[in-house]
Amino acid sequence: MRFLKVILLLSLAAATAACARPLPVFGDVPDFVLTDQTGRTVTNKDLAGSVWVADFIYTGCATACPALTQRMAELKRLARLVTFTVDPEVDTPERLKAYSERFGAEPASWSFLTGPVEEVRKTISEGFKLSAQKVDADVFHSEKLVLVDARGRIRGYFDADPEGLEALRRAVRRCRESSKESS
Repeated sequence: MRFLKVILLLSLAAATAACARPLPVFGDVPDFVLTDQTGRTVTNKDLAGSVWVADFIYTGCATACPALTQRMAELKRLARLVTFTVDPEVDTPERLKAYSERFGAEPASWSFLTGPVEEVRKTISEGFKLSAQKVDADVFHSEKLVLVDARGRIRGYFDADPEGLEALRRAVRRCRESSKESS
């Protein structure tokens, strides 16, 4: 019995220490100038001061993207959301607006962004360090959710499965707490 108590206390101490470690910094979100689903210009500077979660989809996708967007919708009370299209040639603001409305996205708290092909690709590949490539009519892209802190730093990449979403929720809370402490 005593041995179990020691093991339990050691496990609790390890878990507490893991939570106390700061989140890694993977880099800064790059400068970008894109257009949201309402036709409004959005830059990375517009997101400064907010903890936000990004994902990458295209409206012509019938499988992974709607599921990914649904996972994002589950986070809308937790953080600001930003969805980047990986097919800007097709995904106009009007098309993104129709898509976003299917998921109950409020433009004030969830932006769906598009823009010039090179600007979008540079933002995704060089800025977020994720892949997105169009081959004929198919678009291959990362399905990671990306956490960005209030200072515009990438703090984590998360899977959109239940374990990844829970880890993301914890990380968002930690980002919020650390941004309050540094204010």
